[in-house]
Amino acid sequence: DGLNHNFYSFLSVNNDFYFCGTLKATPGTGTISNDSAYGNDDYYVEKIDQQGNTVWSFRAGGDDHDRLTDITYLSNGQLLLSGYSFSSNTGSKTDPGFVGQFSRPDNWLVWLDIPTFIEEKSTNNSFSAYPNPAKEYIRFNIAPTSALKKWKLISVTGKVESEGNVVEGINQIDLQKLSSGLYFLKLTGENQVFTKKIIVK
Repeated sequence: DGLNHNFYSFLSVNNDFYFCGTLKATPGTGTISNDSAYGNDDYYVEKIDQQGNTVWSFRAGGDDHDRLTDITYLSNGQLLLSGYSFSSNTGSKTDPGFVGQFSRPDNWLVWLDIPTFIEEKSTNNSFSAYPNPAKEYIRFNIAPTSALKKWKLISVTGKVESEGNVVEGINQIDLQKLSSGLYFLKLTGENQVFTKKIIVK
């Protein structure tokens, strides 16, 4: 799939398994964005279930080498990712750091608040989203009796890329400004939360 993973650390918490390391993607392949904001290596975390299946994955980095070397599970449910970075403030790195001044990498800490849309909170797949994978738009149908009110399209880093109100019938979301990769379409209503994985090409 054009992806190269190097795992350096492993963590087991409450029968959940987390692998951390680096990810490198060959341009034009795979489902991870390969735009100029990302460089040779990026922080990468993958959650695995007891059957060895990938539940979700997370990527963070900038325009140069970013090496994730350790992962810690905090008491508040967050993951603390630690390693070093040669990147400037590009991609998901917001601080330019001191790389340019000293020609040495920065120590880089990332707190990953495992969001409810990534966790397996609901097995109810009561709505369909199509086409998936998608390029220009994604559509989903809402029945007249549905209590769902809001939708959000969320990246794997937890950023809300777009959001709006649910309407009866066919809802359409424009994807043309998004980078390729994995996103989550989250629908919410009174005491209801439904999520689907969306692949943007």
